[in-house]
Amino acid sequence: MTKTAENSMQTPSSALARKTSISHNTAIVSYIGLLVLLVLTSFDAEISLALVLSIKLVPLLIFIPGLLKKNFKAHIWLCFVILLYFTQYSVRAYLTQGDWEPVLMTLFSVTTFIGSMMYVRWGKQLEASLSPVQVPDS
Repeated sequence: MTKTAENSMQTPSSALARKTSISHNTAIVSYIGLLVLLVLTSFDAEISLALVLSIKLVPLLIFIPGLLKKNFKAHIWLCFVILLYFTQYSVRAYLTQGDWEPVLMTLFSVTTFIGSMMYVRWGKQLEASLSPVQVPDS
């Protein structure tokens, strides 16, 4: 079979499973990129490195267990928290006239947000399509 014939034969649930997997992986890779960049940009602070890292990282590190378990609620709450990082770094990118650090942080936060949001959406659709339909008793 050709590649296009295989793609056209995919069931809706297998397409949703693929989308769900891709969005989860995108969210995780962007999340890790954001964490790494937050650590790398913390060394130029004039105050305690431990204090700076704890303020920057603790709000994001709370979600690691839920993200590894592919928990929808962890992804939902990560979306809320990541908006704070997006706001901070998008303003910094504007004020520094496109400096690479805040622009890259903004991109990581946007891709983490979108990946998590789409993971929850497609994951819920996948769960609904795989669960048996219950007919109410008359």
